[in-house]
Amino acid sequence: MSGYHLKLDPKEPGHVLVNGDWQNLPFQALSNSTLIFRHGWDTVISCPFGLRVTYAPGIRVVVDLPAAYMGHVAGLCANYNGDPADDLQVPGIVLGTNMPEDALAWAFGHSYLVGSPTECLNAADKMPPPPPSCVTLPTTSTPAHFA
Repeated sequence: MSGYHLKLDPKEPGHVLVNGDWQNLPFQALSNSTLIFRHGWDTVISCPFGLRVTYAPGIRVVVDLPAAYMGHVAGLCANYNGDPADDLQVPGIVLGTNMPEDALAWAFGHSYLVGSPTECLNAADKMPPPPPSCVTLPTTSTPAHFA
């Protein structure tokens, strides 16, 4: 959210950290009408431009985007182009049919790490080492698909 730094903590399900201050839910950012509220076990962030993030700690994260974003996103939640066959890409890695599952999972998750704000822990520093099977991952400059 522009102008806001949000943090959801699974230990604080009825609260959200907004710019360093804990707020009770429901919370509405008056400057842009973003609403954060509880719906059952879920915490929902609903933005006025159509983005909706539903978070259930340890269970799921669901990201809903309006159709205007179709074909303009990529990452862990796919590329939103209507073709599920080219989702879940690992940039720069050719994935063979005999690829060990732990290597696939590690490579996929690690490929989408992003920088974190200076006040947060750097996720890359906390990544466990790759499983032994990752050492044999063939690489290429062209992303490949896997099912």
